[in-house]
Amino acid sequence: MVTPFSPLALPPRFVACWAAQLRSCQSFVRSQCFFTGRVLLGPAPWPDKLGRLGRRHYADTLAWAYDCTDAGCRLQHEALVSLSDLGLPDGWLALWLRFDERRHRALLAGYLTGARAMLH
Repeated sequence: MVTPFSPLALPPRFVACWAAQLRSCQSFVRSQCFFTGRVLLGPAPWPDKLGRLGRRHYADTLAWAYDCTDAGCRLQHEALVSLSDLGLPDGWLALWLRFDERRHRALLAGYLTGARAMLH
């Protein structure tokens, strides 16, 4: 018999990373819904409304991607650390952890570059 999946069976640090990703998704959806409604009901002409919606959607998407990447990379780091029990060859885990850290920094720097380019 297969036991059903329960988030409570996971270690607390996995649940914390998962909850951080859910919070960032929730804030993205809330921001998009309320801002879109407020703009569409406003008195501005349609080209201005569409321009504002496009800029806000781009900014919210970058913020969401930044937040989800941070939480996702922390979750992946925790998963990699838990692999230490598998008896990997010496140095492999350290190599993967260094690669994971560089990838995390590169992704976050890329999102910041995109956000700065949007401002100019």
